[in-house]
Amino acid sequence: MQPNSTALLCVTYRSGWHGDATKFSQFAQSANTPHNFSLEVSKEHCETGPRSSSCTSTISHSFAIAAYPASIQPTAATDYVNVLFVVTALSNSTGFYDRANPHQGCGGMPLAVGYAASQVNGSDFGPRLLYPCIFSLFTLSALNVSGMSFEYIPASEFTTIIIP
Repeated sequence: MQPNSTALLCVTYRSGWHGDATKFSQFAQSANTPHNFSLEVSKEHCETGPRSSSCTSTISHSFAIAAYPASIQPTAATDYVNVLFVVTALSNSTGFYDRANPHQGCGGMPLAVGYAASQVNGSDFGPRLLYPCIFSLFTLSALNVSGMSFEYIPASEFTTIIIP
C-alpha cells in the first residue's frame, strides 16, 4: 500500500453458530447486543525474558478506516456477514505495521506502507505472536483486497513468540 492511497478489504465472517438456531443459544448472551466490526493497524512491542514474554500493541493513527456495515444485530439465522473496510493510508503512514487486524480477536496480517511487495520480507516486521484466541462471535472466512498488492511471506521468515 502507498501513502495517500485507499484500499478496499471485503471480509466475509462466519458466525460461531453457522445460522443454526439450535446452536444460537450458546452465543445468545453475547449476541444480545449489536456486534461491531473494526479494523485496527498496530505495531507490536515485545520483550522476552528467560521465563516470560510480553507484548503490547500501539494502534496507529496514520490511517482513516471505515467499516460498512460498522455493526449488526446478530440473529439465530445469521450465518455469513460481508463487511467492506475502506482503508486510507495518510501521508504519514510509511512504515511497517505488525498487525492489520480484521480477524475480530485473533491474529492479524502484517502491512507495509510505501514499499513494493517484492521489497518486503519477514524481518521487516516484529515477531509474530501466537496466543490463545479470545472468544469471538465471528471468524474470518474469506478476504478479498483491492487497491493494494500483497505478497505471501513464509512463516519461517518471522520470529515467533508464543504467549501462554
